[in-house]
Amino acid sequence: MKGIFSIATFLALASALVSGAPLNQRSPQTIAANELWVITNPAPATIITSPPQSLGKVAISKGSNEIDTVVSFDVSSLPFPTSLSTCEFFIQGVTPSGSGIIQLFTLGDEVAQGSTIIPFYNQYEGQYNVNTSPSTPIDVQFVPCNFKDGVLQFVIRPQNTDDDLSWFQTDTVGAFIEYTV
Repeated sequence: MKGIFSIATFLALASALVSGAPLNQRSPQTIAANELWVITNPAPATIITSPPQSLGKVAISKGSNEIDTVVSFDVSSLPFPTSLSTCEFFIQGVTPSGSGIIQLFTLGDEVAQGSTIIPFYNQYEGQYNVNTSPSTPIDVQFVPCNFKDGVLQFVIRPQNTDDDLSWFQTDTVGAFIEYTV
């Protein structure tokens, strides 16, 4: 009798798990950054380049003259992320000098084309090793899928005291977000 109860319990549990599974597989969407602002740090930031330029730069020399890049991802023409979506940030096709480690932060507000002020850096979203392509997350696997008006933005900073990472953003080189729908 005990064996029958165990089998019945197992079947009930398996049935519950299967019935809760989604019927269609979640498909990943990968998008390249579509707008980049290269800025100085510390605040107040000076904008060095802005859209429509597609240049990205993250650098620091002997602990000073920091340069960061704000990257923007527009998903307004794609299937919108849901509450079950996961978002992964990565950089690919870029060769760094120095440590090759960058940091990622959210922004306190959205940066728009024509902006002259960059909002404060908000939440830390991890370190990424850019020595691999695509980059590998060091401490934060997923970033928030908080698309405001179909746009998700981050600021990329150098991690150490002597780093340099420069790129021209394309559909295959630069900063990317992959999210599931």
